Amino acid sequence: MRNDEYWGLRAAQRMFEHMQSAEETADQIAQLYFRSSRYLSSQMEEIFERYKTKHGLTDAEARRMLNMLQGKKDIEELLRQLRNGSPDKSREELIRLLEAPAYRVRIERLQQLQAQIDQVMQQVYQQEKAVSTAHYIDLANESYCRSMFDIQQRAGVGFSFAQVDRKQIDQVVGSKWSGRNYSSRIWNNTKVLAQDLKEELLINLVTGRTEHEVAQALADKFARGASVARRLVRTESCFISNQMEMKSYEAAGIKRYRYLATLDLRTSKICASLDGKLFLVSEQRPGNNCPPMHPWCRSTTVAEITGDDMACMERIARDPVTGKTYTVPASMTYQEWYAKYVEGSQEEEEKKTVAKDSGAGIINPGIAKEVEDVHTVGKINKEIYKCITDDIVTDEVVITDNQIQHMKGRHPEAWEKALNNLKSALQAPDYIIADEKHKNTGLIVKEINSKAEHAQIVLRICTSEDPEGYKNSIISCWKISEKRLRNYLKNKRVLYKKE
Repeated sequence: MRNDEYWGLRAAQRMFEHMQSAEETADQIAQLYFRSSRYLSSQMEEIFERYKTKHGLTDAEARRMLNMLQGKKDIEELLRQLRNGSPDKSREELIRLLEAPAYRVRIERLQQLQAQIDQVMQQVYQQEKAVSTAHYIDLANESYCRSMFDIQQRAGVGFSFAQVDRKQIDQVVGSKWSGRNYSSRIWNNTKVLAQDLKEELLINLVTGRTEHEVAQALADKFARGASVARRLVRTESCFISNQMEMKSYEAAGIKRYRYLATLDLRTSKICASLDGKLFLVSEQRPGNNCPPMHPWCRSTTVAEITGDDMACMERIARDPVTGKTYTVPASMTYQEWYAKYVEGSQEEEEKKTVAKDSGAGIINPGIAKEVEDVHTVGKINKEIYKCITDDIVTDEVVITDNQIQHMKGRHPEAWEKALNNLKSALQAPDYIIADEKHKNTGLIVKEINSKAEHAQIVLRICTSEDPEGYKNSIISCWKISEKRLRNYLKNKRVLYKKE
């Protein structure tokens, strides 16, 4: 076992990488705010194109007036407040301008723009939620597996472990760990920003700001909104990564963890005071003895592996039949470990589940009809699929009801969307990736929507070695993220790529 200091540094590096991923996601979200700001600014220019003279009201006076309104977007009430104020030449001039027939068109357009703000911010909310959710789900999987890899390499033994399913991940991602979940926080941020923007429109109207000043005021509001969004992504990422690491400790039978603060000039007092302290995994509480302790928190934890923990993991890693202990040497990379203990176990489980009902994975429609319905999905282009094997006896692809039910049970969040794209994916795949463990089998990947989600299909090709009458068969199908695809392309053998 390597020394504790090394594994502490490794845990800190892992958290740094998680935060870098969070920053990339926050940059994506910031672009949503920036584009919305540019759009609303362009709409504002049409309204205030000729309205460039000052009317005597300062920003502070305008804000005091708006604070007296029942509804800050009510222009008619704004006029009433102006009329009820003390007589003033510049104010009277502003009232005459606002009441002039020629100016009513601009006011009506302004009212429309205020209503449009709600629509724009609703779109920002939906897109920000989609981007955040995809990041959090990938982060949860990555954190769990990376932590388990460190545990096994630190112990020097390899063993199968419980995989976290989507339901468990959803529970962590959707947790109200500090009063509200991330979706509610996004909604609150966009709602507050929408109200601030409406208020800003009225201030522009009564102060007579120039186009440049209007655009700058809107940009400042959106920048603050983007900053709040970035803080949310960073803090939620810290929470999710640490909670998934706690789940890896539980799966490995580790009972205690050590708090690790990122020690630099930005370290908070609370994190500095907890640094190095030991806590029970069973008693971990975010905000109390487990990160995050505060917004923007960068702290993490490291497993405290005792002699008893080591003995337990060594027993788990020993094959009961051969007595051989599976090892994870220091030279083993994360990609090698992931392929053996994560992907290997997942794919084996997929194959075992389907094999219970469909033999070797290749389906004979004549036989299968007696026990279950077989559906023709479509046909493949043999020239494309020769990358898997040259020995292709049929271009027909089938799937059974039993396999569909299997996919519904294993991948309830993705099966319908993936199944709806089976035919197009088979006919025009984006990628075909080698399945190194299963003969005449490939992983078919096809983008299925604009959110960079992809269908992944496990396809077994029927060859001349298979009994007569058998067909190409879909073994399983599920949805993967863009990040997971990039990982595949980096670490697996790509047989085919669409030009």
